[in-house]
Amino acid sequence: MSQSSSSHGLKKLFIAALLSQRADLDDPQRGSIIAAFPEFNTYDPIEIRSALENIRQNKGWERIFHPRALNWPSSRQIEKALTQAREWFDRAVFVMAAEELGLSSKAEITFSPVFFAWGSRQILNLPRAAVLNSRKPRFVSPQDRWIKVTKWLVQLALDQGCGLVTSWGNYPYELVCSLAKIAGCPTLIICDSLLPFMLSQEKMNSFLARYDRMFPPGQTLFLSPFSPGRLPPRKLRGIQRDACLVILSSSILAAEIRSGGNMERLIREALKQEADAKVFRPDEFDRATAGNKTLLSLGAQACRLPLAPIQTDLKEEKIVARDGVTIQTDLKDNTYLIHFTRSCPGPWPGQPLDEYYRSLLEMKKEAAHTAFDTLNRILKEQRIRGSGHLIRGRMPVVSLTAQSLKDLKSLIRWRRGLVRWAFEPYGIAMARALLVELGARPVIYGGEEDWQRLPHDRKYRFQLHQPPDTDWSLEKEWRLPQDLNLKDIPEEHIRIILPSTHEAMLIASAFSYQVVLAEGFKEASKKGRP
Repeated sequence: MSQSSSSHGLKKLFIAALLSQRADLDDPQRGSIIAAFPEFNTYDPIEIRSALENIRQNKGWERIFHPRALNWPSSRQIEKALTQAREWFDRAVFVMAAEELGLSSKAEITFSPVFFAWGSRQILNLPRAAVLNSRKPRFVSPQDRWIKVTKWLVQLALDQGCGLVTSWGNYPYELVCSLAKIAGCPTLIICDSLLPFMLSQEKMNSFLARYDRMFPPGQTLFLSPFSPGRLPPRKLRGIQRDACLVILSSSILAAEIRSGGNMERLIREALKQEADAKVFRPDEFDRATAGNKTLLSLGAQACRLPLAPIQTDLKEEKIVARDGVTIQTDLKDNTYLIHFTRSCPGPWPGQPLDEYYRSLLEMKKEAAHTAFDTLNRILKEQRIRGSGHLIRGRMPVVSLTAQSLKDLKSLIRWRRGLVRWAFEPYGIAMARALLVELGARPVIYGGEEDWQRLPHDRKYRFQLHQPPDTDWSLEKEWRLPQDLNLKDIPEEHIRIILPSTHEAMLIASAFSYQVVLAEGFKEASKKGRP
């Protein structure tokens, strides 16, 4: 990069940083000013004000700048913006005009006149394909059809020599990211917010900790149509992100599109522009593919999934019962505390994101992260991991209940606010006396005044109790700080709770614990299912 182009890039970032200080300017206004701002020689307040005044008059933006802002920017504000711009520049952030991305011919569709970028530009020299899905539920199984179709469509794009255009933040986009990484395919990532490399150091590090392994630097270009400062609402940003993603793609490949949603609308618009659009044609249309049917009727090219067998390790397990194994139908007494497992949407705690998506793509056993999978993982690791989720103070704890199995059936219900069941019928019952020795204590139910009075070392036990609106006392919860190592409890004092004979035999054949069949739990969980 020449010294002049380097200086020009820094100055664009400087204008972006300067405008971010103005809370009265919205994102489209900032982007338009950055695009229109002329070249300047010095970071002098008078010169900057003069350029802003010329833009205001030439563009007819008389009302953009409040009269009280006539002395803006000050020398101090300019120095602050320059420091910020240099930080972004040192992180290799640069600014691209929409024309550089080939968007000038698509003026009918609204897009930002400037994009903030980071990464390799090589994908801009390739035809680009977007593999699209409507948003998916929180719980994903490797056997879901959309995963198979997405994998096939990505391969179709690669066979045609395309790079991929996608994003992050939901399963469909991140699955495409994972497939791109595995294939070593150049990938264009469209952001639904500020470019991650323009965030504070702490937030950027948090992003990299989660996503760094998903985006190989040499094959990824990040683009954000949003400038620093006050941003549009999250929902609107998502719509703008999706629109940019479609606009920047030379080919659209649709997997599962619901009817009436944003994805269907965007692909409809692309078809009006005579875009190359291919849509998966299932044997029978359903709710997940109702949009596919509409798009095919509008002229999209139909694609049928090949009938070649899919490799998977999801095979029926042969059950070999241990000698002396017995299946109980109750815990017999109330000397146990029970830790119930639940389904885990997304990666396991501590599991790298790319490893999670690879497990889905390879249809690995336990990749669905059901409550039964969670139970298996705990027994293999011999550890119940503490969690601070929903615990005031966020201290990691292992949650347990002193309720009997019989009484717990009545507590199985769908918690709409948490989008999950209160209990799922998979658990580990352990001797209460031994758990007390390890530090387990009953929850302290109380009001705000009780929370304030509690010593710091007991606050992890607090649960808000304000009946009738907030009342969890029927759960008879206990908590153990941090993780629980199952090796600390002799096997004869542990029972594994399962809802079906088949699953009970699976656990009994793989581990040396006694199992308890929680009869009626399956039926109870069906009541009130959303």
